[in-house]
Amino acid sequence: MTKYYVYDLSTGFAVVGAEVVQKSYCSGSLTFSTGPNQITSGVTDSSGEVTLQTGCALGGSFSYTVTAKGYETFSGSGSQGSFSVSSVTVELTPAGYNPPTQPTNPLGSIQNAFSGFTSWLQSAGLYAAIALVAIAIIALVAMGTFSKTDVEGIFNAGKNTLNKLKSKVKGDKKK
Repeated sequence: MTKYYVYDLSTGFAVVGAEVVQKSYCSGSLTFSTGPNQITSGVTDSSGEVTLQTGCALGGSFSYTVTAKGYETFSGSGSQGSFSVSSVTVELTPAGYNPPTQPTNPLGSIQNAFSGFTSWLQSAGLYAAIALVAIAIIALVAMGTFSKTDVEGIFNAGKNTLNKLKSKVKGDKKK
């Protein structure tokens, strides 16, 4: 036995009066009155449900087609174990239905690149930041913005700060 639940994809409401046609392919020789490879059909009720007998006592597979006025046809397949009930949920698309699309963000790639860059900085830590500052200073020196003495002063200040941080970390470890 297979129980079908048929809904409208765009609204989520039950589709009343949808026709479900099922063809069963039985696994064994033991069958019920509908027989092997039997085609059965039914129409969904007010809750969008219909139950069809497969006629396969030992289980098997089945294919189905669901049609309803104003909707695109849906086809699928399934399987069923011995003496069990299968359930199939079908969401029909209204005829001519076009799903909503995601708006594109022209700044998305720039935001992704910046996000990746900041993640890299966080994972690489302080040394990456220092390396970037050094590269920026070298570029500014090359353009003539800083003199050699300015650069030496900046590096010495950075070196002193780094040494203070290292000694603080070493001091914390001793405690």
